[in-house]
Amino acid sequence: MTIVELCNRALDIIGQGAMIESLDEVSPEAEMCKRHFMPTYLMALDMFNWSFARRDEIIDEENLLSDVTVLPYLHAYELPEDVMRILYLTELDAPSRIESVGFRDGIPFNFRNYDGKKVLATDHRPGFVVHYQATIEDINLCPPLFLGALTNLLAAELAASSIGSNDRVNISNKMRQVALALMTQAAANDAQQGAYVVDNNKHSRFIDVRTSRGRRKWR
Repeated sequence: MTIVELCNRALDIIGQGAMIESLDEVSPEAEMCKRHFMPTYLMALDMFNWSFARRDEIIDEENLLSDVTVLPYLHAYELPEDVMRILYLTELDAPSRIESVGFRDGIPFNFRNYDGKKVLATDHRPGFVVHYQATIEDINLCPPLFLGALTNLLAAELAASSIGSNDRVNISNKMRQVALALMTQAAANDAQQGAYVVDNNKHSRFIDVRTSRGRRKWR
C-alpha cells in the first residue's frame, strides 16, 4: 500500500468522491491529505510501543557530545535521527530476559534540548544500546489492522476539514471512535508477539493441579 492509496481510502470513507494520484497534485483533496497525513501518522505511531517500529542502536564514542553540559548527568549523546521515543537503555551484554522487564533493569537516562535537538543524558559511558520507537517511513512495515486504524483516523481529520459544518463534527467523531477501537485491537495483537508474552515458568493453578494429580496416579 502507498500513502496515496491510504489517503484515497480515507477520502472514500467520508464520501468525498474525488480520488488523488499524488499528494503534490493541485486539488483540494490532495492539499488536505498532504496537510493531515504525516501528523496523523506520527500520532498513531506514538500511541503504543509498536514492535514493527522498534529499533536498537549501539551508542559509542562517536555519539558522545563532549562539549554539551547535561547536569546532573555526566554525559550527553547524540541520538539516531529517527528516534521518536526511547524505551530503555541496556548494557551491550544484557541478557534477553530484560525484554520482559524493560527500563526497570535498564540504565537510568533523561533528555536535554541542545541546539534544537533532543540529546540523551546519562551517567553511563559508551558503549551501550538504546532501544527506541522509530519513525517508520515505509508504511508497508505496518500491519494491516494498524493501517486500517490509521485510515479511519485520517478520515476523521479529513472529515473535520472538508464536510459541511452541520455534519463534519458527527462524522469526524464517528471515524475517530472506529479508529481508536481498531488501534486498540492492533495494539493487543502486537502485544501477543515476543518470547516473553507467555512466562513458561508460570502455569495456571488448574494446570499445576492436573499435572500433580497425574504424577501421583502413575507412581
